[in-house]
Amino acid sequence: MIAASGHSTLASAMKTRPNTFDRLHHGHTMIELVVAMVASAMLLASLGSVMLIARQIAFTPSAPTQRMDAAGVVNELAGDLRFATLLVEQSPTVLDFVVADRDGDGAAERIRYEWSGTAGDPLTRTYNGASPITILNSVQEFQITPTIASTTTTLETTVTSGEVFLASNTNVQSGSDRGITTTAYSAQQINPIGFASIPANALSWSATKVEFQGRGGAGTSDTLLVQLHSSGDPHDGPTSHVLSQATVPESTLTGGTGWNTAIFPDPARGLALHRRYAVTWSGVGNGIIAKLLYNDSAAGGVLESEDAGASWQYMTSRQMYYRLYGTYTTPGPQYDVTRSVVPHVRIVLRTGASAHSRVDASIPLVNTPELLTAY
Repeated sequence: MIAASGHSTLASAMKTRPNTFDRLHHGHTMIELVVAMVASAMLLASLGSVMLIARQIAFTPSAPTQRMDAAGVVNELAGDLRFATLLVEQSPTVLDFVVADRDGDGAAERIRYEWSGTAGDPLTRTYNGASPITILNSVQEFQITPTIASTTTTLETTVTSGEVFLASNTNVQSGSDRGITTTAYSAQQINPIGFASIPANALSWSATKVEFQGRGGAGTSDTLLVQLHSSGDPHDGPTSHVLSQATVPESTLTGGTGWNTAIFPDPARGLALHRRYAVTWSGVGNGIIAKLLYNDSAAGGVLESEDAGASWQYMTSRQMYYRLYGTYTTPGPQYDVTRSVVPHVRIVLRTGASAHSRVDASIPLVNTPELLTAY
């Protein structure tokens, strides 16, 4: 009885005693919640720092990127500099040079690359004196080092003589007048082979003035044009190429037939001694501007045009009367001049703080330009 009762009491007690293990797993205590919140906050803060660092890395150029940017600029500079014909100014941070005509206007182009020397300032490019253009921001290093060599050049000089008599036909005979108008022209062949007293070492000649037999026309306000032309076929007649021109007011021509003078204010120099030329008489105005004396007793190298010089006819038995003056050019003293030339230029360019972002290049200069002290 007692045993049975004791067993019943123990079973009843076990049945009614709360299960601590089950109670602990039915929810979280306040301490557990606080600890979890603190841990979460720390984790979020850590993630935010990681995100910020990742963002800074993403938006900060790397050394390879900076090196590629610098390499592109060096390549552009090399393309300009490679064909330089003159170096106008050079310093460690400035390169100013001249290249041949690029835009077809007949003038050379001038290009300037410049950095202030202050880290973080831009590298600029100036073309033909226009406003500088930034081609690379935040430059940390820009260094220009030319290879300079010396070369000696022998300069050939020339000497021009004083005005001398060159050729003429002064055996003046009576004859007729050739009226010069805006369409009726006359021309005289000039053959330098027959010039008087050509120096043995003469290189070339120039025409300074022409004297001719003639007189004024009917008016006083017109202008006689006396020109020196190159000559060509047929009959060594004048071409359209005018080498020198003198203007003679009709009012200054003689009233009767006599010697008149036409002075070339800008004589054509360097004329070849082995080529023929032609002196022409034409006019600007109305009516007969001048009358030139001619004679048909002998051939004298005379040509005439009735269509304002579009075509010329050789006059087989006609002569005019003229005197041609000019100068001779002969060799002068020789001088040896030492020049500084640049066969290569070394360029260093860096935009980033890292040494790996630096670009070094050696640029060969095709024309080995001279380094000038002034331009």
